[in-house]
Amino acid sequence: MQEPEDPLTPDGSARNRFELQNVKANYVPFAVDIEKIIPPLFPPEVSLEMSALVTGINMFVEESIARFVVGTLCLDRDWDSYMNNLRRLGLERYLYIMQTAYEASPFYR
Repeated sequence: MQEPEDPLTPDGSARNRFELQNVKANYVPFAVDIEKIIPPLFPPEVSLEMSALVTGINMFVEESIARFVVGTLCLDRDWDSYMNNLRRLGLERYLYIMQTAYEASPFYR
C-alpha cells in the first residue's frame, strides 16, 4: 500500500486539500475559543430541578413543533395555550436559573 502524498489529506486527493484550505480560510478565523463554550454551572441543589425542567420543557416543545407543522395546532389559535403550558411546566423558573447561572459565570459583564 502506497502512502498518500499529502499527510493532511488521507487519500492524497486535491479535493481534500481544497476542503482543508477552505475550512482554514472561511471557518477558522471565526471560531469561538473553546474556553468560552462551557455550559452554565449549577449548584448541586439546583441541578436535579434543572434536569427535570429541561426534560419536561424540551419534550413539550418538540411535540408541539411537530403538531404545529402537521397542523393539529394552529399558531394563531393555539399560541396562548402553548405559552401557558410552557409556564405551567416551569419556564419562568428555568429562565431564572439560567440567568442566575449566566450572571455568576466569568462571561457576564
